[in-house]
Amino acid sequence: SVLSFAKRVDGSQDEVIVGEGAVSYLETDPDDTVSAVKRHMGDDHPYEFEGEDMTYTPEMISGLILKKLVQEAEGELAGDDTEIDEAVITVPARFSEAARSCTEAAAYFGYLDQVPMLLPEPSAACVAYKVDDESTDVERVAVYDLGGGTFDISIVNIVPDKEGGNKYVVEKNDGRQQLGGEDFDERLRDWLIEQFEDDTGIDVESTHEETTTHQIKQRVQAEAKKVKEQLTNAKTVTAN
Repeated sequence: SVLSFAKRVDGSQDEVIVGEGAVSYLETDPDDTVSAVKRHMGDDHPYEFEGEDMTYTPEMISGLILKKLVQEAEGELAGDDTEIDEAVITVPARFSEAARSCTEAAAYFGYLDQVPMLLPEPSAACVAYKVDDESTDVERVAVYDLGGGTFDISIVNIVPDKEGGNKYVVEKNDGRQQLGGEDFDERLRDWLIEQFEDDTGIDVESTHEETTTHQIKQRVQAEAKKVKEQLTNAKTVTAN
């Protein structure tokens, strides 16, 4: 979940870019770009951007991301004539009450009128993968969820409901809200920087320009992310 207030070429109002299109701005415009906002849901974590007069909260940033998702969903469903004004939103199983409240507030900033349900991600995974359709003998499943920013494992019970279907009840869960793919990227980034220093004698951390250091680290982290993804299907990868 990457969001950037990108500068327009003509100098007019900044353009909000969400998703894959905003990833490159982590390197080229880090002061106006943010990622992994879900980690700060429920925290008093302000976001300030160059050219923006106001301070943003995590729920405001999350709301802009939700707005983008709603727009994409409307386009997929029936074109410009379809308006979505309510949505079920999935949240990590270990989200605190404060984080859940912030998610509901984010829906307001995403121009949603109502959130009928905040569905725990383990239950959503059971619905998406139709685990109860695989065998009538399945009564309990373990859902292992390692995402970009959070990690948890949950035990989900499959319970028959009154309508003749099934509902998914999270019995137990454990995990960390501050552990995910982003941490893999950072560890690999730091290792690459160490290798670079061993090869060249140049210490990235020693630069006197803070912005330059940040930009370099973001550039290496972007490369680290590519390497991580390529290692899904390859035993070795070369990083440049």
